[in-house]
Amino acid sequence: MTTAAQHLTSTPLAFDPEVCEANHILASDSDLSIDQLQAAEDRIHSFHYSLSKRVYDIVCSSTLIILLAPLCLAIALCILFTSPGPILYTEKRIGRYGRAFTILKFRSMYTKEHLRSKMKVQIEDEHLFHLRTFAKSHGDFRTTPIGAILRKWSLDELPQLFNVLRGDMSLVGPRPVVAREREMYGSLGVFYDMTIPGISGLWQVSGRSDITFNERVILDCTYATNWSIFLDIAILAKTLPAVLQKKGAY
Repeated sequence: MTTAAQHLTSTPLAFDPEVCEANHILASDSDLSIDQLQAAEDRIHSFHYSLSKRVYDIVCSSTLIILLAPLCLAIALCILFTSPGPILYTEKRIGRYGRAFTILKFRSMYTKEHLRSKMKVQIEDEHLFHLRTFAKSHGDFRTTPIGAILRKWSLDELPQLFNVLRGDMSLVGPRPVVAREREMYGSLGVFYDMTIPGISGLWQVSGRSDITFNERVILDCTYATNWSIFLDIAILAKTLPAVLQKKGAY
């Protein structure tokens, strides 16, 4: 088991303030260590990474899809009968090597059409980007009553098991970002690009939306540099407790 995995299983995650200063610096201004990059490439570009993650992802995602099918059906019906719009929310995200893919989620918010026509709310795309990237908070007026419950317990993420089965995502990895967020990684984006984005990851078990964007970037770099199958297992072991604690889930 790697040092990072041992640390994760034994102690809460913490940030080195000398490394992060995440509330005060831009991701693009962070130092890019050649040694760190080489360590990440050695781990992530290995045959072990590709084979072990893919086998693990296929077995686990297919099993969970079968076991959680009744719950997913119940959620779909609740969404269908409580707010207008599609059951699933889809969006383009950036995957490994910069490839775009369509992420699947249970819809947890009112559609733009509903907000404009029924709630008389006009939201500019620039403001939406700011909300999603820097200012997520409790009580978002766009969230439906059912959506608030789904987001609280991370149930809106369940359809991403199909993304995992399809190979777009992994059970564990950096949270998939949109193109504009990827641009904000600056030179550190190379660490994100080499990994497969995941449903869970260091960000998800470290506080989710309570984590600043720059801290999230540092976590993605840390994951790539220290990856092992034991680290993935340790993160998955911490995922359910993190969900139950609901820290940063909004």
